[in-house]
Amino acid sequence: MEDSNATANWTKVSNEGDVILGKFQFILGVPIFLFNFVAVIVLYKGKKLKFNIRIPALQMAISDMCLGIVLCLPNTFFDVSTVLCISKRYVIMAFYLVEALTVTVMNGDRFLSLQFPFHYSNIVVRSRMLLICVFFWPISVLLPILEQNCAQTVSIADREPLQWSLIVFFGLVFINLLEYGFVVKFILKSFTSVKFEGNRKCVLKVTLFTGCFVVCTTPVLLLNTICAISAEPNCAFLSRMKSVLNVLPLVNSFVNPVLYCFLFTECRFQLVNLFCFWNRSLLEKNKVKRNDFYCAYQIHVSTSKTSSTDGNLFKGNGCPCGGDKA
Repeated sequence: MEDSNATANWTKVSNEGDVILGKFQFILGVPIFLFNFVAVIVLYKGKKLKFNIRIPALQMAISDMCLGIVLCLPNTFFDVSTVLCISKRYVIMAFYLVEALTVTVMNGDRFLSLQFPFHYSNIVVRSRMLLICVFFWPISVLLPILEQNCAQTVSIADREPLQWSLIVFFGLVFINLLEYGFVVKFILKSFTSVKFEGNRKCVLKVTLFTGCFVVCTTPVLLLNTICAISAEPNCAFLSRMKSVLNVLPLVNSFVNPVLYCFLFTECRFQLVNLFCFWNRSLLEKNKVKRNDFYCAYQIHVSTSKTSSTDGNLFKGNGCPCGGDKA
């Protein structure tokens, strides 16, 4: 009897944080899906993007697009009586984990480009980057399944079980903050004596990338930690806070296409081609403008390599903070 009451109490607690998804899942899911669907097409067509930014950004867009589809599906689709045998909460968690791991890889790529500029092209290769990104999917699927199985076997009254995902997400947030601190410190220190016009732009871009992930993830992690250790995790205040803060990761899924796709010059050119396919004259002008831009960029990079004492930072990598050829 006590075990059944404990299971019922924990189920109530775990579902309270998903109230906002139950009420507005379709409203939230449709625009997330559409935004990231466009991002997937643009990134696929963006051949000029370097692979070290194109592959992770494409994976993140696919993950957020799948998240939008999951939000549009009814909760009954994920009942234990169905073939999936996993709740909607853990499916969403799997896509969040893919996103968090991908952001960590992108920040790690910037760290490697600055820490090992001479060996960067040998360390980061297309096949290795693709293999790492593909490997994230089975990890992100297995962790929620393991956590759900552990949750179903825990019988502690009025208390959530230990969530391994909290440990993983906190670890990823900590790693991203370390990578961010090193990259910003290196940029500010290295270019104080060299006139580098993109200095402020690089710092701003890295701050946007890392800051958005940390701001949208940390409050939810802290609240879930409080619920896990609290003697009364199902109190009204914590339930309301969960309903509000659970929106933050969804906001991050809205912002990701802008940060990791539309900010890059190549993606903006492809965006014009996608939405103005019927206007031949505009497409021709866009093609000429794109070719002129990349010709000017190649001249700029060649000049930077010969005139700057830190020219090795641009060797095969472009801007160390963006990955775009802009």
